[in-house]
Amino acid sequence: MFEQADQYLKDWVGKILPGTSIELAAPQEGGTGQGVSLYLMSLEQKPPTYDNIKQGLQIGLNYLVTTWAGDPETAHRLLGDLVFAALENSEFEVELGKLPAETWAGYRLVPRPYFVLKIPVRKPRQGPVAKYVTQPLSVKDAAVTKLYGQVLGPGDVPLSGAQVTIPALGQVHYTDPRGRFILPLVPGSSNFRTIQVKFKNQVLEVTPSAGQPNSETTPLVLRFDLPEE
Repeated sequence: MFEQADQYLKDWVGKILPGTSIELAAPQEGGTGQGVSLYLMSLEQKPPTYDNIKQGLQIGLNYLVTTWAGDPETAHRLLGDLVFAALENSEFEVELGKLPAETWAGYRLVPRPYFVLKIPVRKPRQGPVAKYVTQPLSVKDAAVTKLYGQVLGPGDVPLSGAQVTIPALGQVHYTDPRGRFILPLVPGSSNFRTIQVKFKNQVLEVTPSAGQPNSETTPLVLRFDLPEE
């Protein structure tokens, strides 16, 4: 990825300043002829945007751009042509400023005119590619029903206040004084019809079958065997 950015910048400079030498090394004294130094000085993190997240990871490459020539006037002209061309390019960010003297000392150079050229580099995300929907969506109604039930204890005594739950749906109800309960809007699929009954720290789980009674007059009977006290 970085080498692609290097080559892209070299090609860009070659179009702006044809016939000019282009180097990726740090700027130095004593260059022959005339040329441009594109030195990758630093990297920076790019804050993610919605498009970045879809396209992949992104960072910024900061290139220190300097020029050299046999005389200062020519070097300045080369630098001016580049900086104005960069400002007109929407793919670049241009930073103008003043490098600390310590930076130039590290290059063993006296301070010289420059600008920083910033370009983004993206790394595509690796992952499954979602397939396009090629057929119309089919929406089917799910059958729902009411579930009428009654909880009985030993001797078929109605259990009042028992907690009746369908865990998959989060429905919670309590039995009335006759041990009766009604669970509304229960899907017909058996995956959602496991019933859990809690009474005095005891738990009973039942999955009714399709043929069992289920009506207001003939409710589903759940017999709860309680331990003797």
